[in-house]
Amino acid sequence: MTAGAGPVGGAPVQPAPGARRDEVIAIVDELRSTEPARSYAGTLAVILESSSESLAALAAYHAAELGLTALRPGIEALRDRPSAFLPEIAARALEVLDQGQAERAANA
Repeated sequence: MTAGAGPVGGAPVQPAPGARRDEVIAIVDELRSTEPARSYAGTLAVILESSSESLAALAAYHAAELGLTALRPGIEALRDRPSAFLPEIAARALEVLDQGQAERAANA
């Protein structure tokens, strides 16, 4: 895939610099080849299962910020992955998800 090609959702991609570039391109290519019309939440769910701890951590926290409660099981699963930082980030993402739910319930 080249820079500027439209991935899932049609937005242009600027590949990440350095060693992670190939990994990011492989994930995007996998998403494009397995299911042509994936929702944003579906894309985050795939990234949560990524072998990249950094990408999984970013996806978990972003899903929590967006209040995507359907991704809770995927975020919870990250707590059990062997990692120096992923369980802690998953726990924090779950706190953010819970806070968002509480705020939405209070405002309903």
